[in-house]
Amino acid sequence: MTAHSKEKNLKIWDQKLKRGKAGIRREICGFRK
Repeated sequence: MTAHSKEKNLKIWDQKLKRGKAGIRREICGFRK
């Protein structure tokens, strides 16, 4: 694995985690209503 592809993968995972956290927050807000 090259350093470049590793960096690319980290960015993709970072985006996935951010999206996942936002989705979980939305779900929690939805349950509270």
